[in-house]
Amino acid sequence: MAGLVEVLDSDDEDQLPPFDAREWIGNNKTYPTYAPPELDAYCTRQLRIPREIKSAFPKTTLNVTAFLRVGLPAKSHALLPPKKYIEQLSKEARQAILDGKLSVQDSRYPNIRFSLWIIAAWRWLVEMTEAQEHWKAAEEWVNKKQPALPAADAAAGYLSGF
Repeated sequence: MAGLVEVLDSDDEDQLPPFDAREWIGNNKTYPTYAPPELDAYCTRQLRIPREIKSAFPKTTLNVTAFLRVGLPAKSHALLPPKKYIEQLSKEARQAILDGKLSVQDSRYPNIRFSLWIIAAWRWLVEMTEAQEHWKAAEEWVNKKQPALPAADAAAGYLSGF
C-alpha cells in the first residue's frame, strides 16, 4: 500500500488507465493490498494537501535556527488531534475513500467536517512539532554545556548551520 502523502508527477498520472469511480466507490470493496495504479493515484489525490495550503507551510529547507523560530502548535494544542488518532485515520483513509467517505469529523468540533487531506496536514504538523521539540532540546543541551566544553562553541555554530 502506498504512503498517505505521496508525490505523483502529472506525467505519471497522465499515463494511468482512467479511474472508474463507479466500479470502486461505494460498492463494498476492500482496498486491495496491491491496488491498481489508477485506484492508488485516485486515493493519493484525495489525500494530498492542496498546493495552495502546502505553500503556507514552513519550507523543509530551513536551517535549524530558522526552524526553531517557526511558530508551530504544541502537540497538546487544540488544533491537533492526538497522534494515535491521526495514525489510525492514516491507516483507514484509503478504505474510507472506497466506502464513499468525503470528509473527516473531529469529535472535538462536531459541527465541522474537514477534507480528507487534513489527515496529511495533521500528520505533517505532528512530525514537525516533534522535530522542533528535539531540536530545541539539542539547542538547550548545547547552551548548557557551552561554558564547560571548549567544543561547545563549535557545536552551537554547527547546529545553527543545519
